[in-house]
Amino acid sequence: MKVKAENDVPWEDDGKLRAVVYIGRKLVQAQDCTAAREVTFTYNGAALDIISSFAVNCDDVAGNVTASGSVNCDDVAGNVEAGGNVTCDDVNGFVQAGGNVTCDEVNGNVAAGGNIICDEVNSNMI
Repeated sequence: MKVKAENDVPWEDDGKLRAVVYIGRKLVQAQDCTAAREVTFTYNGAALDIISSFAVNCDDVAGNVTASGSVNCDDVAGNVEAGGNVTCDDVNGFVQAGGNVTCDEVNGNVAAGGNIICDEVNSNMI
């Protein structure tokens, strides 16, 4: 079995936590694989940034969370972008979701394809 070298991935060594799907040796984009939307990435512990081709469950995030599926996290110091629903405690940046948004406090804008249920939004709700 040939092991893929570290430098054969299409991104820089930037310290971001990435969750991806491969079919064989081909990196699958979320829009190309409906099976990726059925996978949930669960991460315990603090993370700098998370980029995922599927749903994300996590603790605190020191940066941003980007997911093709739903996002369920504790506090996020940056922004949250999700193709599905977003459920978080506090988000220091903006939230953009294809589905519903449920958060305690959001310091930036909230844009949702569904309902917005937040205790406090310190900017605009779209």
